Amino acid sequence: MKVVQHSKLASIVAGVLAVCSANVQAQSSSHVTMYGVFDVGLGTFSRSNTVDKRLTKINIDTNSSSIWGLRGSEDLGGGLKAEFGLEAALDPKSGNATGTATSGANTNATMTGVLWRRSSWVGLKGNFGSLHFGRDYTATILAQLVNGSGMPNFAINSSTANIAFAQGIGNDFWNSNMIRYDSPVFGGFSVGLQYALGEVASDSSAGRGFGGVVNYANGPFKVGVSYQKNNGVGVNANDNVHYWILTGSYDIGNFRISALYDEVKNKGNAIPLGWIDSKAWLIGGNYAFSPLVRVGLQYGEVKDTIGDTKSKHALVTAQYSLSKRTYLFANFANAKNGNIAIQPLWGGAPGVTQQTVKNDSINGFAMGVVHRF
Repeated sequence: MKVVQHSKLASIVAGVLAVCSANVQAQSSSHVTMYGVFDVGLGTFSRSNTVDKRLTKINIDTNSSSIWGLRGSEDLGGGLKAEFGLEAALDPKSGNATGTATSGANTNATMTGVLWRRSSWVGLKGNFGSLHFGRDYTATILAQLVNGSGMPNFAINSSTANIAFAQGIGNDFWNSNMIRYDSPVFGGFSVGLQYALGEVASDSSAGRGFGGVVNYANGPFKVGVSYQKNNGVGVNANDNVHYWILTGSYDIGNFRISALYDEVKNKGNAIPLGWIDSKAWLIGGNYAFSPLVRVGLQYGEVKDTIGDTKSKHALVTAQYSLSKRTYLFANFANAKNGNIAIQPLWGGAPGVTQQTVKNDSINGFAMGVVHRF
């Protein structure tokens, strides 16, 4: 009799657990993912910006920025999802998880001690596309830097980001107080738009930024054009800067080639804050000699349109894949600079400007490892 009772009790418990499990699965329409990148190596440079002597250091972010973040979404039904994103900078040299970055169109201040300085947004995604509110990458920049890079694994830090940073466009990788919209793809076309509110009570246009990108992809070919205008980025409230970027890429088999052209123009006194009237172009490519080995080359020039000087940048890189998430790299670069100082290789923050030297040549070599999780 006891055996029968125990058997009935076990059946009841199993039934209750099954019902609870079904309810949990029905309600578990949301998920959160942690992700990150570590880019660390040993770097040596022919000189620094203060001393004409060799600088050897642990170099971070040579190819990709070291970061960690959280992404999440919830299925709301009817094809609609709620989303959020949080992303922080990471300095593997010291364990510092904050770093520094300019805050974008809305203010000239440098963001120091802000954990989620790269992304902090919430939004919705559906058949209409996606809509984000908060601090985020601008649609104007990220897709263009990726498309314009000819480096393996889209290593933009030592390629397209190096050029953009030197011109001042690095001030605009992210914007605070922003509304960003990304469309679905229609016939190969897609659009990204953003609007950053200045939030100045006395002048609704002060500190405001707006822009967007149009992309077209057809098989291995992709082209993109973007435009951005920021108000109040100079000494005076009516100072502004605007720039546009054109990129193209072609991927086929083991080969990729890409190119970028841009132009930055100031109105007023924005130059002291890092925006330089300039034009830039670059071309690059990479080739896979085997499934594990890729080699990339790139060359670019930036012309200071006020001082009429040119800065030139050349880069060669080799990567060896250990897995889908991990690769070894070796980069060598030369920057022959005029009034605009380009880093030969990205050096990471803090101390990101150690390798920027005006009106002089500087070489850089780094080798290390990149791991993504």
